[in-house]
Amino acid sequence: MKLRGKKATEILGQTVLWVILIASLLIFSVPFFFMITNSFEEFSYVLPYPPKLFPTRLDFSAYRHILSMDIFPTALANSVINTVITVVISVFVSTLSGFACIRFPGRDKLFAVYLFTLMMPGFLNIIPQFLVLKQLTLPGLPNGLIGTRAGLILIYVATNVCGPTFFLRNFF
Repeated sequence: MKLRGKKATEILGQTVLWVILIASLLIFSVPFFFMITNSFEEFSYVLPYPPKLFPTRLDFSAYRHILSMDIFPTALANSVINTVITVVISVFVSTLSGFACIRFPGRDKLFAVYLFTLMMPGFLNIIPQFLVLKQLTLPGLPNGLIGTRAGLILIYVATNVCGPTFFLRNFF
């Protein structure tokens, strides 16, 4: 008897959980759907008033405009190169940091710094990051790493190492 009651409670709990998850999915998907459908509106209707969830007609002129720009292949290549290099370096450094099961002086303090950087809002780092990149000078670069691919990748890696390290350390 008790087994049957427990199963009914588990089924009810699972049903309520799935209803909440599906409702949340629908609610949080609306802005993404709105963004995608508005990309098919004419340029003058980027943010229509009143907001329309579905476009009145499909217009690919925005996509044609972007794809016809001379700078598009360069921008795409830069994005791919920056992303690939950042991901490779971030995964490498995060994996090495996550393997830090070995006891060494300052291990817990270093991990606390990682956790602190996860809690810090990103906009608070903009000015310090700029100052650090300006101070890092290389021959032939009078402004330091500002405006260079190396500077951009360095900032991306620095901001993307802490989270994966936290998860990998707990996993290992």
